[in-house]
Amino acid sequence: MLIIREATAGRQKKGDIHITLRPFEERTLHLKSTIGKLYGKKIEQEISAELDRLGVIGVAVKAIDDGALSYVISARVEAAVIAASDDIAPFKKADDNHSFDPDRLRRSRLYIPGNNPNLFVNVACFGGDMLLFDLEDSVTPSEKQATRYLVRNLILENRFRDSEVAVRINQLSGPFGMKDLEVIVPAGPAIIVLPKAESAEDVEALTSKIQEIQSEVNTRHKIAIMPIIESALGVVKAPEIASVNGVIMLAFGAEDFTKDIGAERTREGKEHFFARCSVVCAAKAYGRLASDTVFSDFGDVEGLIASTEEGKSLGFDGRGMIHPSQVEPVHKIYTPSEQEILFSIKAILAAQKAEEEGSGVVAIGNKMIDAPIIARARRIISIANKLGLKLPEIE
Repeated sequence: MLIIREATAGRQKKGDIHITLRPFEERTLHLKSTIGKLYGKKIEQEISAELDRLGVIGVAVKAIDDGALSYVISARVEAAVIAASDDIAPFKKADDNHSFDPDRLRRSRLYIPGNNPNLFVNVACFGGDMLLFDLEDSVTPSEKQATRYLVRNLILENRFRDSEVAVRINQLSGPFGMKDLEVIVPAGPAIIVLPKAESAEDVEALTSKIQEIQSEVNTRHKIAIMPIIESALGVVKAPEIASVNGVIMLAFGAEDFTKDIGAERTREGKEHFFARCSVVCAAKAYGRLASDTVFSDFGDVEGLIASTEEGKSLGFDGRGMIHPSQVEPVHKIYTPSEQEILFSIKAILAAQKAEEEGSGVVAIGNKMIDAPIIARARRIISIANKLGLKLPEIE
């Protein structure tokens, strides 16, 4: 690639490296690093290796490092080279052994800003069912381009333990969304998150673009879609959005929704109660999961618990969160209690007994049990099994 203009990428912050490139007749490299005495030579080799991969020869590189890991270094170099050149960069993609479990638990979707590599170091320890790396609201326009390469490289590192990886792209109607997909899709995240979804056509356009990119780069990863409903129109169109093939879960976003309807978001949440119920109904009508909005005040544990218990009672399967400290209390609420498990086993056994006896009446003692309760009982036992909870034996 030919460097034709000066460009930069990265930040001068912990865990990151700031790269500045400018055209030059030969390759030169000036590195300043807080860990230069121990790892300066290695960092220089990693910068050179990425320049070699991109075919860059004539360039003057200035790098200011504060402990960036290898995948961060290569991402920052790549982003700077692409910004400094009009040539097309060779893409990176994941191996074809990526697996996707449609039935896994999704109690939490933990948002992580995609532009801060220092936050990535311990993401595997956060314990979220879903780690959602954000390219949208938490990233300024000036960082959009470099951030997508950083998140792409992080996904390729595949160090997430049991957490599922999702990426929230920018809106497809804007200047960044399609470019996000071109970089992120080849890495094979489990889920692409579509913000501000307002029609089935929005989701179909995303699905079509994913398939087009996968065909171009020859990958076959299963990538599911999670639209976020964040407007009055999105709530009205939620059923048609949920109906599109590939949608795994509908999520609700209260912050933008309340702005859209001209209301103020309150701790009690009366202003979005109808919308939350509508999202749940739309999701469940088409066999999708439903994920509640984030609880923005991560210092208010009591409010988080109350809001999450309400969301569970409405039918949500989990919720969004903005801080790792919110994972444990939310997971606890969405984990079946001993009483729920015991009752569920009794309900399932009663249904089996009624079927064996050819009876259309299912009862536990004097209490009649109808089909929705039996379906809920089977779902609770399914969740308990996924969590490895010990089920009591009943004679």
